[in-house]
Amino acid sequence: MKTLIIFLLIIAAANVQSQSLESRLHDAYNNFNNTRVDSLLDQAAVHVDSFPSADRVAFHKYSAFRAFRENRGEQVTAHFRELITINPAYVLDPVTTSPKLIMMFDKAKIEYLEKQQKRLNDLSRVPAAEPFPWRSVTFPGLEQWHRGAKTKGLIWGAAGLVTLTGTLQAVIRTASSRQEYLDAADTQAAENKYKSYNNLYRSQYYWAYGLCVVWIANYFDAVLFNRKSACGCFIWDDGSTNRYRYFKSTFLGSCKFCEKFMQILRDFTDHFLNNALYRYWHIF
Repeated sequence: MKTLIIFLLIIAAANVQSQSLESRLHDAYNNFNNTRVDSLLDQAAVHVDSFPSADRVAFHKYSAFRAFRENRGEQVTAHFRELITINPAYVLDPVTTSPKLIMMFDKAKIEYLEKQQKRLNDLSRVPAAEPFPWRSVTFPGLEQWHRGAKTKGLIWGAAGLVTLTGTLQAVIRTASSRQEYLDAADTQAAENKYKSYNNLYRSQYYWAYGLCVVWIANYFDAVLFNRKSACGCFIWDDGSTNRYRYFKSTFLGSCKFCEKFMQILRDFTDHFLNNALYRYWHIF
């Protein structure tokens, strides 16, 4: 008889151990055994993170119920937030749950959904990483043309072609003029040939400097002004009909920093085009 009793106790203990935390909490709560619920929650609190998701949901649910019973409102909200994080689709039973608890649960779920929506909105505002503009390194205007800024691509391409052609012809003419200077028969002819050779010698550097400026400026244009800005306040395109066709600005927001930056950039561009380029081209 004693052996049978021990055997039955072992089976009962094994059956208790095989029950999930969720089912044990559910049974104790439905039997209004708050002492048992508290005991199960205290035991589970140590290793709750290692439990299956269903048990963790039950743990936070009944922990919120206990906190509500003890008038600890902040703890109720905290446990509901943890529960919703584990299972955002979870809903409380409106038949067996207090309306006030359901209101607190719904408020926590709304806060969670709003936070997730804000994160999605923030992620959608992050600009995609632009690929390296290797075409602008190959030749001016190719990257702009590839990205759809056809007018800007033509302008940069024409500038690159003109300065490259000017550099090549200056180098060729300088070599020819040098040979003519060395072959001069008299002093007067040598002096005239030297002046011509010296002017051509200097011009090849001017043309080369111009080519470098165009190439570098074209690269920075492809990096900075052919995509939406990081702050999302403005973009640059080539659809304008004013004199700066390829410097049109389109404001998408009210960023004062970006507006000020663009105004400074337009003033600098106006000064550069009207003064620096004018003096450069009139050297010749």
